[in-house]
Formats: sequence, C-alpha cells, structure tokens
Amino acid sequence: MKKKVKLGMIPLVFLSVCCLLASCIGGKDKVGLKNVCGTLDGPLAEDSIPASLQQAMDHALKFHQHEIMNDEANEVSVWSLDEIDELSTEGFGITVVKGAKSTTFPQIRNVRQPKARYESATGDLWLATSAMEGTGVQVERLYQIRFQEDGQATIVSTIDPYDIQQALCQRLGYSVEGQNIILFIDQQPVDSMKNTVGDMGAFDDDALWIGEQISYDLSHPQPRVAIVPGVKFVTGLVLHYDDSPALIATFEKDENGKLTLSDIKVKKETTYFPAINRYFVNEIGKAYAEAEYCVPFHTIVGVDDSDAEDIKVWGDFWVFNYNQVGDTLKTVSGGSHPGMLHIRQTDTGYEVTAFDQVEDGSQLLPSAKRIFGDKYDDFHAINSDGQKREKARTEGLANYVMTHNLSATIYQDYGWPAKKITLE
Repeated sequence: MKKKVKLGMIPLVFLSVCCLLASCIGGKDKVGLKNVCGTLDGPLAEDSIPASLQQAMDHALKFHQHEIMNDEANEVSVWSLDEIDELSTEGFGITVVKGAKSTTFPQIRNVRQPKARYESATGDLWLATSAMEGTGVQVERLYQIRFQEDGQATIVSTIDPYDIQQALCQRLGYSVEGQNIILFIDQQPVDSMKNTVGDMGAFDDDALWIGEQISYDLSHPQPRVAIVPGVKFVTGLVLHYDDSPALIATFEKDENGKLTLSDIKVKKETTYFPAINRYFVNEIGKAYAEAEYCVPFHTIVGVDDSDAEDIKVWGDFWVFNYNQVGDTLKTVSGGSHPGMLHIRQTDTGYEVTAFDQVEDGSQLLPSAKRIFGDKYDDFHAINSDGQKREKARTEGLANYVMTHNLSATIYQDYGWPAKKITLE
C-alpha cells in the first residue's frame, strides 16, 4: 500500500466567512445589482483517512475494487476501493494504475459515481469525486494527477469547491423585476428565470445562492464545472427556479501553473435529449406501475434536423420505474418503445410534438420497417443486442443517480441478480 500523498490545496480565491457574510448582506454594487451568495460553509478541511479505512490498511485487509475508468491504449486505469466484508471503508479510497504501477489515495472519496479521463497529449489524469454529503447536495471535487517515469501517480493540484463557489460569486449579480430574476455575469445580463418561491414564504431579495450542486464535465481536454443557482432554506433543501440555467466555466492554467476559472457562461439547453427524457417520463412512464423514480434511456439510430419545426429522431427507447431499497434501485415496471420522435425547437428549448411508435404483436415487424425505413437494419442490430442495451441502461442509470443525488449503487430486476451502477 502506498503512502498517503499530501494534497496541495490551490485555492482560486481566498475569502473568509466574515467576508462572505458581508458580501451577502452588503447591498448593491455600482450598477444596482444584488450579490449572489454561496451556500457552502467554508473551505473543506485537509483530507484525512477515515479511522476504519486506516484500520483496514494497517491490518492488510483485502479490498474489493470497482473500475471507474480504463484507458487501455495508454495503460491508465482508475479504481475505487469498495467496502470489505467486515469493515466499512466509508466511501473513501481511489487507486490509480499506470502500466504495472499502482498508487492508492485513501483520502479521496469514491462515492456517487466518480469519473475520470486521461489526456494523453498533456499527461493529465483528471478525476472528479464527491467532496461532501448532505440533503440534496451534489458537490464534486476536481483532482489533477500526473505520473512519474516509473508510473507513480501524484496529485499536482486540486480545487476546493468553496473556492470554486466564491470565484463565481465575485463575478455574478442579479436583480428582481416582479416575478422575473435577471442573472448577470460581469454586470452583463445573461439570462432570466421565473421566481417560484412564493409558495414557500415569499421571495427574499437576497435569496439567490449558488453552490449546492457542483459537478464536472471531463469529456473535454480542459475540465468544465457546472453550478446551478437555487435557493437554500434552513432545512438544507434546495429549490430551483423554473428554467434555471447552469453556470459553466472552463479550467485553465495561469502563468504560475495554477488552475483558474475562465470563460464563465450560461449553459442553455442546446440539445433535444432533455426533451426526449421529459417526454418519456411525463407521457410514457406514467402508463406503467408507479414508483419513486422514472428513468428513461435510449440508443439513437438516426436524426434528421434539417427542419427545426420537425426534427425527426429514430431510436430504441426504453423507460423503467424504480423504488430505492437501501443502496439498490429495484425495478417496478417498464418496457421498450422504439420509434421516431417529432421534436420542435422553441425559443426556450425543445419539445416533443409527436411519437410514431412501433406496434406490438403481429404488427411489430411491419410497423418497424415502415417507421425506420432505410434505417431498419441499424435499428434491428441495436434492438437485438442485449449486451449493448444493458450497457446503455446501466450508463443511463449512473447519470440519473448523479443528476438526482441518489445514494443507490446497485439496480436489480425482479428475479435477477443485482448489478453495479457504473459509467463505462
């Protein structure tokens, strides 16, 4: 077992709790905007190894490992240390492998579906894991990891979520006009949202907060962070505004090699996939036996977006309803709904206007050939591949669990073995 690597905390912005409170209370700036406040209490403490995990390490107990990422071409993989039989590891422990060299970071959390990406051009391994827990909270922490010549992994930088939050707070402002909340970045209006707080005790003029939801997109060469504005009440719950946008920013290195925020903007709904998910939850999922969670997933066969008023999307669509029992999502109902969706682009996003669905029974084959046309062979190859379909289902569940901050790590169909919820 490798020694613990002491983390080099690199704060983006230092701001004491007193300064934070002053900024939240401190009225309007030069253009009359109100201050956006943070919801995190303060910087996270220095990471340490939980006592139970340290005890397991001291006694050389064997851990179960779960794969997070495996880049076979570059011989880089990332694994989480799952709970052992007799001793809980409390959701801590990440192992990084380069070639034949393994490095363990027992102080890094591994709960809530960690994600990782290796950028071969720079030699950076980016890792995003849960930073803290709480009611309705999804707060991730970013790590930049590099390898030495012998494959030993080292954390070269990490960013406290509190510092991310404060860096954004310094750039944001808002104003209230009746039911509308106008969001500003660097004193420029960028978006508006409808105030829906009235039914919970009227709107507080200083109630626009950010930070309860912090997550990372590692699919780009430089990681991007997303934070959703909302309202935090004394219960710890977060109420989002109607059509609340996500604030996104890219990480870049400054002249000193430190990670800094840049290119802050509002992320609009730029694809039709959220509209597809809404349709299957609201229109299809409700036809099945009701459960706590309705989770759609799909494999797209083809798209014709030449007409913004009638975007056609052919796919193998599925929807499942689940109840959560402990850490397991148990399937209650669901089924397959292949076909072609008609989608319209509007000023505020996308909406499904119609669905040409493949029929059941004796009409299944002729209706599928009619709807998919020259795409039928592609559809049949996808629909008949149970292994790929189950992979799409697992990944869809993993994204749902992350987005909705669920504690589930396993799903199970009635009468079948339980399976791990993971992102490949």
